[in-house]
Order: sequence, then C-alpha cells, then structure tokens
Amino acid sequence: MDERPLSICDLDNGVLENIMGHLCGSDYLEARKVSHAFMTACETVIKVAKIRLHDSSMSGASQIHGIERAFPLTKKLNLFLDALHFKDDVDIEELLFEAFEALATSELPLKSLEISCLASITPYDKTIQNIISSLYLKPQIVNSIRVAAGLSRALPMLAGCTNLQFLELSTEGLYLDIMCPQLSLLTSLTELRVLQDESDVRDRETYRNFRHISCLTNLRNLSLKSASVTCFPRFISHLTLLTSLSLAHNGNKVVLSRGARTLASRLPNLEQLRLNYIMPVPFEHISAFKSLTLLELTIAKYAVNPPTRNDNFFPNAAQFFGTNWRGMV
Repeated sequence: MDERPLSICDLDNGVLENIMGHLCGSDYLEARKVSHAFMTACETVIKVAKIRLHDSSMSGASQIHGIERAFPLTKKLNLFLDALHFKDDVDIEELLFEAFEALATSELPLKSLEISCLASITPYDKTIQNIISSLYLKPQIVNSIRVAAGLSRALPMLAGCTNLQFLELSTEGLYLDIMCPQLSLLTSLTELRVLQDESDVRDRETYRNFRHISCLTNLRNLSLKSASVTCFPRFISHLTLLTSLSLAHNGNKVVLSRGARTLASRLPNLEQLRLNYIMPVPFEHISAFKSLTLLELTIAKYAVNPPTRNDNFFPNAAQFFGTNWRGMV
C-alpha cells in the first residue's frame, strides 16, 4: 500500500476548484507562491475568479492583471464592492476606473460577469444636498457617494467586453440607476439578472432606468427582482428573442399579470415564465403566451399543488397549461 503523502497535484480538479473557489483575487495570487506544483495545478483549473475591488492589499486592476497571467482560462469574474471597506485616503473613482479598464482590455475569455455593490448607507438623491452641506459627514456616506461617481465613470468601459454573454447585477437602487444606462452598451449579452436590495425605496426612478434593457435585443434569459417591478414592463416587448422571463417583487407588493396579453404577441419564443409575489388572477391574462412549457407562480399565504387542486386562486390553470405549471408559497 502506497503511504506517500498526497501532493496538491494528486487532488481532483473539482476538489481543487472547490478549494480555490473560497478565495479572492489577491488570495489566489498569493497562494500561487506556495510552490511550483501548486501554481501549475491551479493554472488550468481556475475558471471562476472572485475580486474584491475594495481590497486594501491589492488594487482591482492589479488583481485582474494578475489573474489574466496566472489563470488564462478564466471565463467568469465575480466583482465585489463594499463602500464601507474603502480607506478614506483612497481615490475610489480612479481605482474603479482602472479596474474596469483592466477588465475591458484583458485577453481573458470572459463570458460571465457578476457585480455586487454594497453600501452601508445609500445616498438617495433627495438627501444628497443635505448630506454634502452637513458638517458631520459619516465616512460611509462619503464613500457611498464616491463609489457612485466612480461607477458612473467606470462602467462604460464594459463596452470593451465584446464576448460577455451573462451579467448579474446585485445592488441598491442608486447604484442600479447608474448601472442601467450602461447596459445598452453590452449588446452581446444573452442573459441578464438584476437583483435590487429589498430595503431600497427608489422604485419609480429604478423602473424608468430599466428601459435601457430594451437595447439588449440578443437577450434569451431575463430575470428582474426589484421593488419597482409591479407589472410586465413595456420595454420587454423589444426583447423578441426571450425564451425565459422571471419577474419578482422583493417583498412588500406584488407582480401583477397586467400587460401580459399585450406582450405575448411580441414574445413568440417565450418558453419559461416565472412570476413571484403575484396576485391570484384569472389565467386568461397570461394564457396568450402560446409557447410556454413552464409556468411558475409564487404567491403569499396560499399554496397550490397542481394539477390536483384548482380553485379560485389559480382558476382554469389546467385548461390553459395542463400540467406544465406549478404554484407555490
């Protein structure tokens, strides 16, 4: 029986990828210094990388350049940004611009990008003037404003990521309002997910900015989770190639089926429709989607177990969709 100790090279690729998946950009690059064997083993395994743009030990641009050299097969990047963790003496705007410039000019075969922006306090438009005029600015508020300015300048660089197919944005409303107008530059996208913080109150402004998604005419999959989504947004009618659509309100109101019939004729390829926090309404409103193979509905307080149950909450469901639907709490 061979009792020699295992080396890093003996690990299965899946195991090694799992281990490295818990690290972030600067950690990857430091870990490579452990040994030549470790460096070689990781080079072809790492295809998903995480980067903290607020990392004080290494700038976002340096992390991206390092990952490009060390892990040239990286296809997905997760970018994390927390306004609270930037140091006061850091030029946040320049730091973000350099990071997104490095991303746009890199030779990584990047197909997927996730951007998560957090702020301990979000500086809404109504209060920004009062905040700026205050003599007692809290550092986290100042940083949130700087991050917003930095994103506004840096995000247009994403237009250089011509092979990008998947994008996920997870953030508060102010940052989302800044990001949405830049989405029109990413014409190669086929899948988009937008997750708005559930405590956000900028419903109306965010909803108006969602209209920029209408430029992404190559989208096949769209998922919107936002307080501003209370019906089928009109801009969706421009996304004629959609095969999957998911709409969700994030807690207090409901997604209505209003507007569904109007959109149905513009979305002939839609196969999967998911509506969360909906009102129990007659299925005639959404039965116009003739190509559906999956309909998933989520409501509050009531659960439906199709196809055995068919009551006033989901009337005539089987008539319109057979067994290709499900309802749940």
